[in-house]
Amino acid sequence: MPIVTPTTYNVYRNTSDTSQDTQITALILQITDYAQTVLGITFETATLTERYTVRPGQQTIQLRTYPVQSVTSIKCFYGTESADYTTLSTSSYYTNLTTGLISIVGAGNRSGIASDTAAFFNASLSDFAIGQLPCFVPGIDNHEIVYVGGRASVPDGLKNCFYRALDLMLATAGDNPEMKSESIGAYSYTKNDTSTGSSFQKQMQTIFSAYANGASLI
Repeated sequence: MPIVTPTTYNVYRNTSDTSQDTQITALILQITDYAQTVLGITFETATLTERYTVRPGQQTIQLRTYPVQSVTSIKCFYGTESADYTTLSTSSYYTNLTTGLISIVGAGNRSGIASDTAAFFNASLSDFAIGQLPCFVPGIDNHEIVYVGGRASVPDGLKNCFYRALDLMLATAGDNPEMKSESIGAYSYTKNDTSTGSSFQKQMQTIFSAYANGASLI
């Protein structure tokens, strides 16, 4: 469902004018898409199944969608068959639900417990081969993680960001962000100014900065 609606936006503006509701509805969809794809903000919870590549010695995995409500399972695949995997014990990793960062328990400690593809924990691998231990099993797309990501509820502050973004988009509707008007005395002109073409994007980033995950901030 939409994070905000024309009705709630009109309450924010303290107006009963509904003549712009069709345009506002379209802008809400555009803002939602922008916030999710560019700023990395997630709104509604969903069960996600994703694959992750792990480098040798890697002790953390950053989930792509956060905040996280829960991690259902982490499977480490070591072969080509569908059954060639080991499911990690929930006691072997810790998930920061706010940041979506999964860490091996004891990461940073040289415990002598290493990861192996055939038997998930194996003490025979050397520090030279694995690095600082314990860690995830290295491999390409070999970790399948099932988790519930997204916000359980939308805070009022984030809704207010939507209202401010709607203010901006309604005020600049139809404008070309790459065109800049300047005046020198009684003379005025408009020019193509690509150096400021991203100013609109920067304003949107500023509006949502407190909630952005920084997925594609430029």
